[in-house]
Amino acid sequence: MADLIPRRNRKAGHHPPARTSRALVAAATKLPIGDKAAAAVVKRRLEWQRETWDAYDAVGEVKYGSGYQGNAMSRLNLYVGVKPDNPEEDPPAITDQRHDDQPDGQPDPPELVDAETYRVCLDTLDRLAGGTGGHGELLRELAINIAVAGECYLYGRDEPISEPKRGEPEELVATREVWDVRSIDEVIAGTDDTIRVVDKPDAKVGEGDVVGDDAYLIRVWQRHARYGSLPDSMLRGGLGATEELLLMEQAARASARSRLNAGMLLVPDELEFVNQRPKGDGSDAAQDDPFLTDLMDAMVTPVQDEGDASAVVPMVVKGAAEYLSELRHVDFTRQLDSVVLERQDAALKRIAQGMNLPVEVITGVGDVNHWTAWQIDEQT
Repeated sequence: MADLIPRRNRKAGHHPPARTSRALVAAATKLPIGDKAAAAVVKRRLEWQRETWDAYDAVGEVKYGSGYQGNAMSRLNLYVGVKPDNPEEDPPAITDQRHDDQPDGQPDPPELVDAETYRVCLDTLDRLAGGTGGHGELLRELAINIAVAGECYLYGRDEPISEPKRGEPEELVATREVWDVRSIDEVIAGTDDTIRVVDKPDAKVGEGDVVGDDAYLIRVWQRHARYGSLPDSMLRGGLGATEELLLMEQAARASARSRLNAGMLLVPDELEFVNQRPKGDGSDAAQDDPFLTDLMDAMVTPVQDEGDASAVVPMVVKGAAEYLSELRHVDFTRQLDSVVLERQDAALKRIAQGMNLPVEVITGVGDVNHWTAWQIDEQT
């Protein structure tokens, strides 16, 4: 949290620490619009970021874990404060009112600011909530983007409240200040270094809002430990596990789909039903064969009418014993290998361990008691 008290208004003895124990997990910088270096940053796309977004869309556990962090962040209340001298204390909120119990002759506390500074700070914080959903939605999308791709943009601009009338000067159109979070795929740069913000993946050249000089585009990213200007993400290290989980799910799904086939029934020509129907006059081979006709009726009728007697009365077939032994069913079903399930569980556990959350948040707390559940909640 920034120390917003100007140095000239700080009282003697107030020296905010350079860093507290509640360190931010992301860095931020405002991009200069029209600068080639800024356009180069926008154009840069890392392959693993595309893969993490694909994992977010394909793996439910990844989406749940990222959304869990986003929902937790959305519950935070933002306020303007100052860094305390004791890093174990929460930053006190600024105020323009003196405490009645303040001893005479004592220096003013650092959170006491003049009325103008107080008004500007609160107004700035309120302006940041100008987008849809206010501060909560802003923090939720910010947390999800940092958890998945490790990088996003905070986009602020003025939008017209209503459509301008014909002939009305643009400067007379009422506007409102809007801030929202944009993913790295929503902010693009053209060949002329013009930066645009789009809302869909198939945007054509020239579509989207041009980021003008009066707009703010702030890059927010989780700094890589090796190269600080590059983004990093906890999910990046679990991409191998997400790919393996998807492969195991495909194998399990293919096995399940194979069960939709009823297989093949091998019937000797010498067998016949007890209540044989007269031979039909149709040209279809199945219609000419009374055994196949009765067999199909016996199998299909219970499916169409559950109240039919054939749903509970077995079919009766007569024939020589040697031919009855040849009446058999061939199953085409693929058996699900137990190793597939074990590998699924192992991949899921690796994903949960890499989501920067307690593993039980992803895998569930069914196997823990109320004491360990409380500990998990505290860790979260």
